[in-house]
Order: sequence, then C-alpha cells, then structure tokens
Amino acid sequence: MKKIITHLINQFPKGLRQGQKNARLERGQVLVIVALSVIALTAIVGLAVDVGLLYLNHGKLRRAVDAAALAATAQFREGYDTAELQKAAIEFLVLNGINDPFATVETCKTNPGDPVLCTTPPRKLVRVHATSVVNLAFLSVIGIKQTTVQASAVSEAASMDVVFVIDASDSMTYDALPEDPLRDPSQCNPAHDCHPFEEVKEAAKAFVNELYMPYDRVAVVTFDNGARADFSFADFDARPDGSKRDAVLAAIENLGVVQPDICDPTDVKEGPCRDYERDVLGNVIDADGDGFGDVYYGFDCPWYHLYGNPDTCGTTSIGKGLQFAANQFSNEDTFREEALWVVILLTDGAANGPSTTCPNRTWTAPFCRDLSLGRHCFTADDTSCLAKGGVYAPDDFDADDYARDMADFLGEEQDVLLFTIGLGNLVRTSVPRASISDPTQKCSEVDPYDPVENCYGSGEQLMQYSADVGRGKYYFAPTGDQLKAIFLDIAQYLATRLTQ
Repeated sequence: MKKIITHLINQFPKGLRQGQKNARLERGQVLVIVALSVIALTAIVGLAVDVGLLYLNHGKLRRAVDAAALAATAQFREGYDTAELQKAAIEFLVLNGINDPFATVETCKTNPGDPVLCTTPPRKLVRVHATSVVNLAFLSVIGIKQTTVQASAVSEAASMDVVFVIDASDSMTYDALPEDPLRDPSQCNPAHDCHPFEEVKEAAKAFVNELYMPYDRVAVVTFDNGARADFSFADFDARPDGSKRDAVLAAIENLGVVQPDICDPTDVKEGPCRDYERDVLGNVIDADGDGFGDVYYGFDCPWYHLYGNPDTCGTTSIGKGLQFAANQFSNEDTFREEALWVVILLTDGAANGPSTTCPNRTWTAPFCRDLSLGRHCFTADDTSCLAKGGVYAPDDFDADDYARDMADFLGEEQDVLLFTIGLGNLVRTSVPRASISDPTQKCSEVDPYDPVENCYGSGEQLMQYSADVGRGKYYFAPTGDQLKAIFLDIAQYLATRLTQ
C-alpha cells in the first residue's frame, strides 16, 4: 500500500506537467481553427460582395441595353447606316451609367439569315449586344481586379400598315372655274390635271417616300358614290421587294376623279352622270368637234328627279371608304398583328353617299341626310352608337351616321390610328335644314364644336370626330398647297410612336 501511495506521489508532478502541456496544445489548435474560420468567413463575405457587384452591374447593363436597343430602332429607317444605330446605342448606354461600354448592333442587313432578325414578312428588328467592365473588391486581393459582364436585347420598331382613304368625288376638280374645261373630269383625268386632286396625289406620294419598304406597307382606297381598293395589301405583298414603292407610287399616280357617263335623257340610269349644254334636239353641243361638250354643267342625277330616290346620287361616300379600309386590316391573308395600323382619310366635303339606303326625305339637298338633328343608330344593340348619345332610329340613319359607325369600328374594334384631313372651305360648310326652319338660314363656316341649330353637320365635324375616336389628329387644309406639309407632319408624328 505504501508503495502505491509513493508511486502516485511520484507520478503527480509528471501528470501535472503533461496536463499543462496538453492545455497549451489545445489552445494552439483553437487559435488555428479561429484563424481559419475568420479567413473563411472573410472570403465568403468578400465573394458575396463581389457576386453582388456582378449582379447589380449586370442588371444595370441589361436595363441600359434595353434602352440602347430602343434608341437604335429609332434610327432604323431606309438608307440607315449601322454606325448610326451603334452610335445611338452607345449614347444611351452612357446615359444609363455604363462607362466605356463596348456595343455591337445587328440587323438582318448585317446578319443575313439570322433566324431571329430575318423574318417573313420582314420586321424592323435590331439586336444590341454590350459588355461592361466591373471592378472587383475582394478578389483584387488575390490579383483578380476586374471582370466583364455582358447583355443582349432585341428591340423592334413597329412596321406600319397604312391605308390612304381618298375622296375622288366631283368636287376634286373645283379649283378650276366653272367655265374651265378642266372642271370636267373626263378632260382633266387623262391630262392628270384635276385640281385639287393632283395636289392630293402628290402629297400622298411624298408620304410614301418617307416609309421604309418592304417593312412598311401601303394600301390605297378611293371613294365617290361607292368605294374601291385601288391598291391593296395583297397587291403590295405580291410585288418583289425592289418594286413595291414604285408600284404604290404608280397606283397613286393613276388615280382619277369619279367620271360617270354622260347623262342620256332617253335612258335614265341610277346614279350621277355628267351634264352638258344641249341643242333643241337634246344632243350635247360640241361646236369645236373635240369630242367634249362645249359647256359642262357638272353632275346631275336624273334618277332622283324622276323617282325621288337619292340612294345612288351622292359622290362623297366617306363611310364606304372607311369600310374598305377596315377590310384591309381584317383580311386574314395579309393580316399583320404586330404592325401599327394607320388610316389617313382625306375629304373636301360632308358625307352624302349611302350606307344601304338613304333616309326618307322630302327635299333635295344634301343627298342621303336625314331631317332630324343628332346621331341615329341603325340597330337597337349598337352599344357604341348608343353610348355616344345616339338614339335607335333606323329610318333616320344617314350617310353621316354610317361614316361615324365605321370610324368607331376602326378606332375601337380594330385599334387603328386614324388621321383625317379636311380640304377646302366646302368641308366646313353646313347646309340648312330647310324643311324644318327658315330656308334662308345660313350655315357656312360652322364651328365643328358648336353646330348651328337646324343645320346639317359639316364634313369637318365628322373629320374631327373620326380623328378623336381613332386617337389621331385632324388637319384642315384651306387649299391643296398645304397638303404635302400635312402628310409629312403625319409621317413625323408616326415616327415618334414606332418604338415599342
């Protein structure tokens, strides 16, 4: 027992020294672990900071590239230089805080065959690819001071589908004096010398030359006592790309003022006819033998005189013109949903062409207008007409009501941007409702926003209404000389709306 106690006493100092040594070893290990943990934590935080920097800068670059792509598409026009697109893109990258960016701009022109940029039908697509340098915070400690981020965006400038709806009624020769042979459409049409109709055509051609074909398309509708598509979107699509513009310009150049047959007292037909001075036998007087009557009186409508039916007599069927324009956008073979749909309507008078039949009436002018004030709806469930203050009265549904219905359809149902142009003082003239009140009442120069009681609404009132419902703009041109500037103003207005 004594030996055991002695051994324990002898071993105690050794154990104490070993414990102290082990404690010192453990404290050293803890310091190493703590140091390594601090390094790891610092690395994690540092990497998180650098990853955050990369994420923030990449998001910033993406937003800047989106803006740059839109800026580039704004320069996408005929004859564009890729350097112009690239310059516009870089300017917007800098404006959005991207310092010293490097950007490339691509289109189908620069990358033929690119499945994204080269589509059928063609679309105004631009791709912008940009890179930016990001300075790193933590990784710079180990020598990685910078890296790059990159982003791409494809933007589109909307292609336009434009329909001209042009008045070709007999008043489109009224710049000539009554005794001037060029008042007669059968004389001025072959010579391309009908005025103001020639000024209308020249202005429309100037507008066409502002478009970028084949991306932008044009159709041409004219109206008189009816309407027709003189050049459709199908006609446009059928032409080779290099000849589309020439085909549109030729179609416009070949337009003419309505030219009905010469009135024949022995064979009265429906609709208007050309009336001339006649001899006692009823023959048209042509003393100089040039094949034209010597004295042109203008259009007449013997059918109306005989039977009191004006349905086919009016030559300003604005509603029919708008209907034919709507047909262009609803044709499933030529439909382009992604395009900006535009109608430009020009007339020099009030609507007097029928929709189906004219209202019952007892006096002569204007044709196809009812005898009641206000707007009338043809059907009891026409919610658009009723919502605009119309009343269900099919017997009073006239040419002006029909034109407003067609404007409603274009603007509200088809989402068409509708511009209207009123040409000459006739478009501002209202006609007195002589059967209602004083037949001597004067209604000319009626304010379109303040119609005179007992006067038929002017063409300008209809044009203003149509532009409002179509979210466009109404223009008044006193003469044909102002038309080119107006058409170019419309082109400029549209250019500001094309990026989407």
